[in-house]
Amino acid sequence: MLLKALQEADFKVKCLSTVPTIGTNVLHLVPSNSKKSKITIQEIGGEMESIWYQYFNNCTALIYVIDSSDLAKIGQNTLNLIKILKHHLVKEIKPVHIVLTKIDQMSCLSINELVYRALFLDDIINSFSCNSITVTGCSSFTGEGIETVFNWIQEL
Repeated sequence: MLLKALQEADFKVKCLSTVPTIGTNVLHLVPSNSKKSKITIQEIGGEMESIWYQYFNNCTALIYVIDSSDLAKIGQNTLNLIKILKHHLVKEIKPVHIVLTKIDQMSCLSINELVYRALFLDDIINSFSCNSITVTGCSSFTGEGIETVFNWIQEL
């Protein structure tokens, strides 16, 4: 849903349900305020974790999406993020944007709880000495945060 909202520049998408990405999706954006004429976004599903690294070669920025309503996978998401940030091809990629989806769900922790207590993002950011890691919470149902992600992409 995030890609659809970004493509349509529709920050008030009302999506009642979403499904995890299976496989890959490609989106080409021609944002009006961007420094670039075209931005390509390659979405790679979580089930394809074993081949994520094949997509890092021509990457100029990284968006890591975490389903914040799936508390059972928060630990695994943190480990995956650390593995990605340690990868030699990713060390050169700046900036990195972490998107916490489904923040409107009842099972979701608050953004502060997710960032500091569940994902330990402040520790991760400090340990990688990287000031170019940012975090946005978003909801495909309410549209919250989608415009922030869109603006972040345009500033690349």
